[in-house]
Amino acid sequence: MARARTKYPKGRSAGPQPTAQLIYEAKLGANGAVIRIQPPINQAQAIAIRHKDGNVVVCDPNKTANSVTARDIEQAANGQWKRCKPHVNAGPNALPH
Repeated sequence: MARARTKYPKGRSAGPQPTAQLIYEAKLGANGAVIRIQPPINQAQAIAIRHKDGNVVVCDPNKTANSVTARDIEQAANGQWKRCKPHVNAGPNALPH
């Protein structure tokens, strides 16, 4: 006998609800830690910060979406981007960039 499908109430999906991706201005902490500077900023502000060689961090559980957004910010700010692994000498908490 086949299993019955689970019915979900209208307006709700079976998967997890998407979360809002947040972008922060950032600074480097001890051992390569990234310190988010509150409050969150929008993508246009992030582009302006990167254009001036500042640091930003994109936060969301979806790492692929974070990488795509970070790439878009870097491309808009500097005209090019290159994915780099965390630098070994940056410390154990360093993020890819």
